[in-house]
Amino acid sequence: MFRSPKTEWDVSKDLSKRIIDPWTVAQQQQHLSGEIALSSLPRLLTQLEQPQGQVCIDWQFQIITHRAVIVGHIDVQLILQCQRCLQPLSWSTRLNTALCPLKPGQTEQNLPAGFESISLSAERILLSDLVEDEVLLAVPFAPFHEQCPAHDYAADNRVEDNDVSTMEAQHHPFQALAALKQHTNDKKPS
Repeated sequence: MFRSPKTEWDVSKDLSKRIIDPWTVAQQQQHLSGEIALSSLPRLLTQLEQPQGQVCIDWQFQIITHRAVIVGHIDVQLILQCQRCLQPLSWSTRLNTALCPLKPGQTEQNLPAGFESISLSAERILLSDLVEDEVLLAVPFAPFHEQCPAHDYAADNRVEDNDVSTMEAQHHPFQALAALKQHTNDKKPS
């Protein structure tokens, strides 16, 4: 069987609009490495607090047991909204990918071990859609800070029930007024 040499795509171009045929790319054993702007991922944008940044991909397309596969990783750093304090939360991860795209009508039978199948509705797909699907699956459902910065004050000012009577004994807002009244009463001639 003839195999063409591995080729690498020019990563200096914007990959956001690149349309690929995963099976043709896999037969050519192409290596894809580059960035996709977060602003070009509309479904992911609804999850973000700030839409700036890039998704970095490093994927190798190849054929394993007569199936097209994609092996590699996606690096992403997102600014999400903390569900505790509603402040921005930086979340970054590396997603290892081992995908096996299925042609329309193709089944998961004889899927290479360790690969996740992806049913595609067409033979040619927008690369950013495939990447966006993988990132969306990894984003936490309810992201939150381990320690919310907006609520640091709450831990310092927490008062226990038994401390309330102690605080009341130490500070009476009208205590100064009572002392002034007593002082005035002492000066009045009888």
